[in-house]
Amino acid sequence: MQTVHYKEEIKEKVSKETFIDTYTFFAEYEEENGQPKVDLIFLEYKDFDIVIECFFDGLINFLINTENFPNLINENNFNDCIKFFFIETNITKGGLAKRKKGKYNSLRNINEDEFNLLINEISKIKLYYGNKYIQKLYTLIRDNFGSKLQNENNIFLCPYCERNYVNVIQNNTLLIKTDLDHFYAKSKYPFLAATIDNLIPSCQVCNMRLKKEKDFHLKKHSHPLKIEENIFTKIKFGRLDNETIHIKNKSKLKIEEQNYIETFRIEEVYNSHKEVVEDLLEKEKKYNYIKRKHILETCPSLDDKMLKDLVFHEYRNMDRSKVPMSSMKKDLFNLIIT
Repeated sequence: MQTVHYKEEIKEKVSKETFIDTYTFFAEYEEENGQPKVDLIFLEYKDFDIVIECFFDGLINFLINTENFPNLINENNFNDCIKFFFIETNITKGGLAKRKKGKYNSLRNINEDEFNLLINEISKIKLYYGNKYIQKLYTLIRDNFGSKLQNENNIFLCPYCERNYVNVIQNNTLLIKTDLDHFYAKSKYPFLAATIDNLIPSCQVCNMRLKKEKDFHLKKHSHPLKIEENIFTKIKFGRLDNETIHIKNKSKLKIEEQNYIETFRIEEVYNSHKEVVEDLLEKEKKYNYIKRKHILETCPSLDDKMLKDLVFHEYRNMDRSKVPMSSMKKDLFNLIIT
């Protein structure tokens, strides 16, 4: 999301917060007292993966330099183990499921004491970053700027599905705010929890039912708020057997675009709106070419374009940012209306 109007206000608000500086391995993105640099808050999406690698490089070096794991550090999967345990550790309780621990039994078998110490240290670090970035910094930005940023960016529909409204409703006595989903899950990458480019105002279906805690760092997905990546500017809707709505060009899309369609069940969700097809077919039946020709003969001041504008106004003059499923509606309109 853009932060043109509120960037300085966010900087000022964050500068007043203080944090206990427990770990220093992520120093490139933290001030001396452990306070996050504003560079991390305004980090661009294109740099997310670089920062994630920076974080884990620092974490691995930090754990090696403790000299607490002399029997494990030379194992080939030691570094992967650290990343895996950090990502999979519970963000609030610091726990790790037994089956997840079992993935690295080869390390446990080398030295169980070191293995258990490694898990405990990673859990403490994960809890620290969860408290620092999720409980404190993200909560500050969400509560003070979430609705402002959404309004600044004119987001009226869920960016993931463009089907459900996510309006901010506010007056003197009422404030209804939208869920702010984390594109890169905060449960896995808490240090990105307050990064504004990582915040997506979303509907509950996309956030809580479809996306959940999927890891978009490991399995790439298009970013819905980046114009060049927006899936709905690329997919083309059509009909199978004159009834089933589908995406005609899915096989030609990039893998991250196909992943997006699969995760958010775009075909299934949009196919549940057959009323759009029914409405277009009914209008086409009432105002087909022959009937429009007859109307034009009796109303010489009209032409075919003007008549279509009148009859199919909601399909020909849609504001994509405000009309649910506008991409599908336009594609079906062009297929059905001759």
